Amino acid sequence: MEESRAALSSVLAGEELDDRLAWQVQLRWFSSIGILEIRLRWIAAIGVLVGTWIASSVVQVPLPTLPLYAVGLCILVYNSLFRLYLDRRFAYPRRASGYDYDSLLRFYWRGLEREGSAEAASFDRFVRVQLSLDWLAIILLVHFSGGVTSPLLFYFVFHLIIASILLTRRACYLFATLAALAVGALALLEYLGVVPPVSLGFAAESLQQSGLYVAGVLFFFTTSLYMSVYLATTLTRNLRQRDEELVRLQRQLSDAYQLLQTLYDVTRTVSSTLNLEEVLNLIARSAAEAMQVKACAIMVVGDSGPLVDTIATAGLSERYLNAGPVDVEKVHYISETLRSGQPTIVSDTARDGRLPHPDEIRAEGIASILSVPLRIRGKPEGVICVYGDEPDQFTDSDAEFLSALASAGATAVENARAYEAVQMADRAKSDFVRMVTHEFRSPLSAVQSMLRLLELGVVGPLAEKQQDLVARSQRRITALLDMVGDLLEMAAGKMEMLQGEKTRVELKEIVAKVVDLMQARAEEKEIEYRIDLCEEPLVLSGFADGLERVIMNLVSNAIKYTPLGGSVTVRAWSEDGQIMLEVSDTGIGIPEDALPRIFTEFYRAKNAKALDEEGTGLGLVIAKDVVEQHEGQISVQSVVGQGSTFRVSLPKD
Repeated sequence: MEESRAALSSVLAGEELDDRLAWQVQLRWFSSIGILEIRLRWIAAIGVLVGTWIASSVVQVPLPTLPLYAVGLCILVYNSLFRLYLDRRFAYPRRASGYDYDSLLRFYWRGLEREGSAEAASFDRFVRVQLSLDWLAIILLVHFSGGVTSPLLFYFVFHLIIASILLTRRACYLFATLAALAVGALALLEYLGVVPPVSLGFAAESLQQSGLYVAGVLFFFTTSLYMSVYLATTLTRNLRQRDEELVRLQRQLSDAYQLLQTLYDVTRTVSSTLNLEEVLNLIARSAAEAMQVKACAIMVVGDSGPLVDTIATAGLSERYLNAGPVDVEKVHYISETLRSGQPTIVSDTARDGRLPHPDEIRAEGIASILSVPLRIRGKPEGVICVYGDEPDQFTDSDAEFLSALASAGATAVENARAYEAVQMADRAKSDFVRMVTHEFRSPLSAVQSMLRLLELGVVGPLAEKQQDLVARSQRRITALLDMVGDLLEMAAGKMEMLQGEKTRVELKEIVAKVVDLMQARAEEKEIEYRIDLCEEPLVLSGFADGLERVIMNLVSNAIKYTPLGGSVTVRAWSEDGQIMLEVSDTGIGIPEDALPRIFTEFYRAKNAKALDEEGTGLGLVIAKDVVEQHEGQISVQSVVGQGSTFRVSLPKD
């Protein structure tokens, strides 16, 4: 029974779609032929006026010019009224300089197509009115130009061809019959003398009084009308069927493109962010919009119990969401989806007695439901549900599209969980490093103090070789303490990122503080120490201690690796919404092959090691880590023997 209702619904939906397509095609034909008819009527009216003048004045044909002029003017008047009606009723676009008029027309008619059959019906009535007035005008022109002997008689055929393009076959046969009756009535009235016949001069008046001639003309005229209608409507029907098929394919292509664009947008967002809430809300919103449904919800199985948590929604009211927790065992379509791993469709909620909270579902306006599994690592751990406001709204193709979105949602959940696991591991590593290095610091400091006592001779004089051994040990212990300090700084930076809160920081104050601290070391090496800070405030949101570490590392490295008499320059300014910090020196520089590894933990370039300067290879790692915490970037340019320039960019508050 359920399958029968679904099949019937599918047939009705197909018929409704075909009906809409037929109306759209009819509107398109109105747009081309109907507008052409307005233009041709201008030509016809002018042709009547000019032709009457030429026939009467130049060719000297005896015509009743006054009635013919009157008919031509009437055509101009009612055609003007038709044009005004089009402008007001259908907001018909006018020609404008600088615009493609055909493009304007296409845009206009696409808008009318969206209005549906009401607009097409209005045009249908409008066309019938035009044809009726045109045929009245043609009857008058035929009468005043010779009756059944008039050369204008077969203009009815031309007009019927236009009508066959715009109207149905039945309406065209009706108009053909009316035309035959109207011409027959005119011929009869002229034959009986009720209406005085008009002679053209080159046609004998006796022809109009010849019953056989009049009957022959009427026979051939009538058969010509019916044959023209048959041929024109047959060709038009075939062309319309092809046009309807093109419109159907165009709509299917447009729908497919929209679905593909939705999948692309979701996939791009999933790959560009680890914000799970942002991605899932985008999926819920995109599913509701692309599938043109009432609402969408994404639910995952909780850590304990049979309840599922709703983690993203679009289109559902707060009242419905607060109706109660979702119990997997009581919501059959969710339990079936999780158990089978396949989509589940509730075709009609009003007929399904297994649904919980039926009153809330009815009040929310939910008539049908589609549920697909959210597979995380191959196992259904959640569902994506879409809710329709009409029964039997969902098909297998809808389930396929929603399953594709569910795959993107599962990827987002996996990425978020993996990122959370990495954060936890990073936090554990930082805690471990901080604990171990802190435990190392005390005994190393004690050893350094003892070596210092030995070096000072507190426990007695040392031989020259003993002094050398103590000095070497002192340097090694100092290097170890520096490494411990850097490791603690790196761990502290991680903790700031994971636990701390950013504050408003004035970067110029930090730069000035670091410059003052490093002034003595620069003077010891007779280094020219230049500072260039802009006048405007350089305020950003960040960690003051971390930024101080960055500047301290860059400036201390610049002084350390710059020979006597060199120069170190520190600059800070604002540029395109970014705070720029630059530390440059005239030191030993960095080899080109070392530049890609300069921000790697424990790495030091060969020329830096050759100076016998102590270092841990962690200073630039710490600097880069802190800069990235502030959503900034750090880069370096260097030439061996000429110096290095480190540039930092940070977002301005």
